[in-house]
Order: sequence, then structure tokens, then C-alpha cells
Amino acid sequence: MSRNLFIDYLKGVAIFLVVWGHGLQFLDTQYNCYQNPVFLFIYSFHMPLFMCISGYLFAFSAKKKPFTEMFKIKFKQLFYPILCWGLLFTWLVYYKELDALRNKEMILRYMWLYIRSLPYHLWFLWSLFVISLIVSFFAVKKNEMMLHSLIFLVLLFTPDNFGFSYVKFMYPFFMMGYFYNLNVEKLQKVKKYFIYASAVIFPLCLLSWSKIDLIYFTEMSFYHSATKEHLWIVLFRYLIGFTGVVLMVTVIRKFLYFPQIKFITTMGVFSLGIYIIQTVLYYIVKFYSPIHDSNVYVYTFIYTIILACVLIIMSISITKLMGRIPFLSRILFGGRY
Repeated sequence: MSRNLFIDYLKGVAIFLVVWGHGLQFLDTQYNCYQNPVFLFIYSFHMPLFMCISGYLFAFSAKKKPFTEMFKIKFKQLFYPILCWGLLFTWLVYYKELDALRNKEMILRYMWLYIRSLPYHLWFLWSLFVISLIVSFFAVKKNEMMLHSLIFLVLLFTPDNFGFSYVKFMYPFFMMGYFYNLNVEKLQKVKKYFIYASAVIFPLCLLSWSKIDLIYFTEMSFYHSATKEHLWIVLFRYLIGFTGVVLMVTVIRKFLYFPQIKFITTMGVFSLGIYIIQTVLYYIVKFYSPIHDSNVYVYTFIYTIILACVLIIMSISITKLMGRIPFLSRILFGGRY
């Protein structure tokens, strides 16, 4: 199957939003990113968009490969990078705690922290790995939509441990792209109604979208809490995520699709490498960031955008360099480059 350039373009826009959003979130400044409207806008739909694209692409091969073969493929593509980059991220996150320990204690503590935090450093890849395996396992079953709805509801009443909060959050968005691919012709007649509804609902949702609604602050699981407030937050995440994806894809396709700007497509092709490498680079930038106090508009629309562009270029260059060595390409990027 030849590459879909619009999909690569979408991924390019999405990965730029990821890097820009991380700049707004992680740099050591006086600003509370959770009160920044741009940050809240980005975080309302950007990862759901990525997962929706992943589900759409997965549908091309889900029914063509048996589960055992798909497991091997996804283990190499996704779990190898999770395992290998986790070694570095564990040190970057916990180096102060580890540095205070003696050699034997440090090694044991490092091993424990590595295992415990493995699904969280690259949580999108972990979620994609788990969801891909679930969908592959049931791909040949009848009534897939009903089956996955039931699985999702069961998961909601299980604990959020070991990164499963992200799995639950992303699961419906993966299925959104997956089922759209399988039913694209049937949906053409009603697609415009989803677009019109999203154009109204998404802006209204943004008016009340806040920190408490983010996956980082309110859990997905109803295992410990099943209050009306908790239920609303979970439903609200999906409402703003689904309508945001529909509206943003439509806006990009109709008004912001400039295929002549090859760099955006290139970002899409290297989105995995950018996602991983920029995370490492932000840990470094966070330590040496020269801006601690600045006009909020300059910070949001100039400094962080320029920084995002620089880090994306660096991430692509590093990915290409590492990708030239087959062994590193396999273990760090799943053999994609």
C-alpha cells in the first residue's frame, strides 16, 4: 500500500502540536500551562487525533494477519522502543533520587523504578501496543463494534495501574479510526452531519474544558469512584475529543492542507522519532531554559513555537542518523527508519 500523503500531513500537524504543547507544559516558567487557552486547546484533541489515525491505518492489516504474527510485529515496532528508551527515561526522571543511593541500592532501586514506570514514559506507544493486540485478537469475530464496546466498559471498572488509564482513554479513539476505515463508504452520506455537529459542540466544550478534565489529573477507572461528577468528566473527554478530531481533520483538509510544504509531511513520516527524541531533548532544555519570565503572548506564540521547530529539526536529524544503523533502528524505532 502506497503512503497516504494526507495522513502523513495530518500526523505532521499533530506531532507539531505535541512538541509545542510539551514546550508550554514542561519548561520552568512562571506560567501555569493549565490556565493557558492554547495549551488546553491542543490537549483537547491532539493525542486522540494521533490514535484515531493509528486505528485507521491498523484497519488495513488487522484482518489480514493472524494474531501471533501481529503480536510479533507490534512487539518489534512498539515494545522494543518502550523497553530500550525506558532505560534512559528512568534515569532522566529519577536521577536525583538514584544519585543519593549507594551502588547496590541504586541498581535495585533503578530496576524497580524502570519496571514500575515503563508504560508511562512513552505512554502513547504503550497504549497503542495494548489496543492493537486487543483489536487484532478479535478482528475476525462478528459484531466487532458491540464486542469492543463491551470490552471498553469492562476496562472502565478495572484499576488504572500500569498505564491502563491511558489505554482506556485512547481505546475509543483507536476504534473511531478503525471503524471509519472499515465503513468509509457507508458513512459518506452522514459524514456532513457529524461535521456540522462537531463545529457547534467542540467550541462549546472548549469553554468549560479545564485542568480537572485532563487524563493526568482525573483517573479513568470507576473501580474506586463512580460518582456523577467522575462519569461526566470521562464522558466530557470523549465528547471534546471526538468532536475535536472530526472538526480539526475537516478544517485541515479543506483550509490548511498545503501539500507543497513538504516539511509538514516529513514531520508526519518521522512522527515516531520526533515523539521519542523531543522528549529527551525537553529534559535537557528544561535544565537550561533561558526564559523564566516573559510576556505570556511572546512565550506562547514566539518562544515555544521557535523552540518546537528547532527541536523537531533536531529530532528528525537524530532519528535519521540513528536509523542508518540497522541495529539501533530496530531497537529504538521498531525498524521504521
